[in-house]
Amino acid sequence: MVPPPPDPLFINSSTYPLAKYFIRPQHIPGSRELPDVYVKVYLLSGRRKKSTKRKTGIIRHSSSPSFNASFTYELTSQDVHVGFLEVTAWHATNLGENVLLGQVYIQLRSLRPGQCVTKWYSLSADWNIV
Repeated sequence: MVPPPPDPLFINSSTYPLAKYFIRPQHIPGSRELPDVYVKVYLLSGRRKKSTKRKTGIIRHSSSPSFNASFTYELTSQDVHVGFLEVTAWHATNLGENVLLGQVYIQLRSLRPGQCVTKWYSLSADWNIV
């Protein structure tokens, strides 16, 4: 099988056991200085007891970082029907708390098994469910 292109989101399976996500935030708003950006991804599902957090490395001084990172989750049919993927972009600071740049919540049921999904999702400052 040919590996997927490095696009923002890719799902490959006929029964949902595996999902890979490629993250590329674009045109991140910021102050006068360019942010040090990293992305966190959580699989949100009622049955999960352990942490599902995945995190990229930091790309310094960039408003359009390209991570080409992939995150893999084992998904059940319940995950797909009730779950969300929470994607947040952050500015890493040396002092104090990191600053949320934007977020999106992707409903897993909107995705289809065995289908490559190539789509840009807009990050927003508040709840953005797609």
